[in-house]
Amino acid sequence: MKSTQHYNRAYFWAFISALVLCWSPSNLLAYLAPLISVAIFILLSGSHTVVRNVILWFLAWGIIITLYIVLTPGFIIHSALFSILTYSSFFVVVVIPGRFVASLDLLDRMLVWTRGFVIIEALVGITQGLYGFSRTGTFDGANGDFVEGTIHPALAPELAFSNSMFAINMALLLVALLPDLILRRKGIVAVLLGSLSLILASVLHVLLMLGAAGLVAILLYWPVSLRRRTTYLAAAGLVVTTILAFFALRGNFNTANAFARQLLSGESYRSRAIERAVVEMPKDYPLLPLVGLGPGQFSSRAGLIGTGLYFGGPVYARPLPFFPQGMSQAFEDNTLDLWVAYARLIARSSGSGSTHQPFLSWLSVYTEWGILALAAVFCFTIYLLISVRLVIYSYPQRVLASSFGTGLLLILLLGMQENYWEVPQAILVGLMILKVQYAVLLHPETRNKQA
Repeated sequence: MKSTQHYNRAYFWAFISALVLCWSPSNLLAYLAPLISVAIFILLSGSHTVVRNVILWFLAWGIIITLYIVLTPGFIIHSALFSILTYSSFFVVVVIPGRFVASLDLLDRMLVWTRGFVIIEALVGITQGLYGFSRTGTFDGANGDFVEGTIHPALAPELAFSNSMFAINMALLLVALLPDLILRRKGIVAVLLGSLSLILASVLHVLLMLGAAGLVAILLYWPVSLRRRTTYLAAAGLVVTTILAFFALRGNFNTANAFARQLLSGESYRSRAIERAVVEMPKDYPLLPLVGLGPGQFSSRAGLIGTGLYFGGPVYARPLPFFPQGMSQAFEDNTLDLWVAYARLIARSSGSGSTHQPFLSWLSVYTEWGILALAAVFCFTIYLLISVRLVIYSYPQRVLASSFGTGLLLILLLGMQENYWEVPQAILVGLMILKVQYAVLLHPETRNKQA
């Protein structure tokens, strides 16, 4: 039987590979990062358990796709196969057992490298933001598009998705670093630089969702810990950061009000897509509310890639060579027109905002997997949060639990903005840290060490 240290070492190098690949400029390598990370873990650990779990994972996908082929006329097989790749961030955290990574030493080693990466990426992002300021004369508005880190290392903005992926990665890594800062005063430089770069990136939905997730986590895990001096210092830092973000990004905050009015009034492409999926489509697809249309058959990232119109957008499409193209009838009838209209709007404004687009993970899971699957996601998230709440007692445990809860809730909330659950480059590294945090909090031996 292999030692825990053996598995810890394998997971550590799997994590480092994910960290490097997800911050790299290559979107293809980032999509392959989950598979590469698991392969590295298996090679270094030789775990038969993980090999078995990998086989079961792909077998389950095969069975699911086969069932939907039977249930859904005109099923687009290649888009369903893309789903296996786009949802592969969860592949890593599912196939590697939690008991293999329940180690404070492992978490410490991961955070050492995380601090280094945050400093490097923050410095690159701040440089890009200052360059943008030199061109635009403001830190507000579209200046945040310049901040992309090494995901797009050039000074000129890519005007695609790199800015959002930078912000999500940075937010998740900063949340992971906070317990060490609060408990041991480690990583203050990384947190300060990372926070500044996150503000300069000005991805407003990430900032707002991060704040909401943090508030819920604090209320859930910290009610008896507010007397500590470090907690007051952390709260003061949060207030200062919030004020700085508001004044630096006042224009962007004002646009949030306009978007909320459009969404509630049904004028946005997003609200029209949701109305069609919830109200109109069940008339033509009676099974949709219960079990959905199948993976990759509607507005998921896999479904969009499968159309051949995703890369470059439907206006300036760059189809993947050697891959089939096609879309389900349901997508063509109910979302294609909204997607094209949104793409033309973005092309005219030379922007890359995701706020008005007609697809998001919550909607994609509902339309492709059904309301039962979407409910399962929410119920499982609640289960994870409560299971941690039931076993923590000491102040250090509450601090770590607050970090875990914030990261978990942030990923959940991101699902109502874009198809982020299918972007390994944005969420994989955060998920791998969350897995270790959860294992540490739930494992008896590590709980005792924290106390």
